[in-house]
Amino acid sequence: IENGGDALEIQGKLRVKQDGEAIHIDGNDPAINFFENGTQRGYLWYINNDVNLGTSVSTGKMFLNSSQINLQTPQVNVEAKLTSTTTGPSYNLLPVCYGRVAANGNKLGGTPNFTVSKPCINGSPGCYYINSPQITASSIIIINVDSWLASSSSLSATFHYQGNGDMGVYISDEAGDPINSNFNFVIYDP
Repeated sequence: IENGGDALEIQGKLRVKQDGEAIHIDGNDPAINFFENGTQRGYLWYINNDVNLGTSVSTGKMFLNSSQINLQTPQVNVEAKLTSTTTGPSYNLLPVCYGRVAANGNKLGGTPNFTVSKPCINGSPGCYYINSPQITASSIIIINVDSWLASSSSLSATFHYQGNGDMGVYISDEAGDPINSNFNFVIYDP
């Protein structure tokens, strides 16, 4: 331990400035670990160009409390659920899958975890199956039909859970007749 002029240094790896402006930690994969009564409870760890902040116990929660959080990068990766408990129970705010589907049933884009097919009987138009293991009977689906691509001025979509991760989407015109159309969807499973 050295105490030189404006800072306290410990073996050249930890440097604390006296004016409280900064703490410098130098080394391979540096970390700050938080302990309670000898048991590690949390950490701040720099490894492989990533900064990890978390709890060390399975029941632990991490809170970010601020009037505003600014994200300076264009991507936020969430490896579990993003939830809100502001009005009661916690619900997942992230969709399980979303995408764009062409009138012919081709996948135009979206998450990689779904497939789409046109299993209609006798080639009947307007029905599509979206399949993803994350879709359940309690899933919520939001559909936007591209009616401007169809000859009809008004199209509607209904859906029904088919089981085994299949969500049936049925598109019809204002007369109720089935019609093929491009559509977009977002599926949540609260």
